[in-house]
Amino acid sequence: MSEQRIFALFSTPLYVNNVGDFARPDLKSLEYTSSAETGGVYNFRTSVDKNVLHRPEFKTVHDVVMKEVDVYAHGVCGVSRKVEFYVTNSWVNVHSRGQAAGQHIHGNSLISVDLTPEGKGTKLVFTHEQLPTSTSRDNHAKGWTGCLDRLANALAR
Repeated sequence: MSEQRIFALFSTPLYVNNVGDFARPDLKSLEYTSSAETGGVYNFRTSVDKNVLHRPEFKTVHDVVMKEVDVYAHGVCGVSRKVEFYVTNSWVNVHSRGQAAGQHIHGNSLISVDLTPEGKGTKLVFTHEQLPTSTSRDNHAKGWTGCLDRLANALAR
């Protein structure tokens, strides 16, 4: 299959909905750092808090997001209601007028986590599949490695 056909397969929206008007939180309530300071290629501000949807002032946004996840996962994709979805991280990027992030892809992908008892512990097998490009795969691998390392360190305490 050609790269263009693969890209088209993973970049075509499967679900689009107008969520209507809702109360927007005050973005000035967040602390920001420059993305360049955190290794980012583009110079914009990004929230220090990487769980903004868990803040009380973002509850309305969180509720809208989770409603749409529910509609898409259970209604469109037919995922069992026994499967629970939740937000693991969320942040805000702020660009100056006329500034934008470089081209990047937020394509559909599949994440699987298998937990298996092993001795006195648990074996974790993490798989992230169907990323649209090798660059996306490599960038996600770096991010996931950092997350899983932090998890291992936290569990070792």
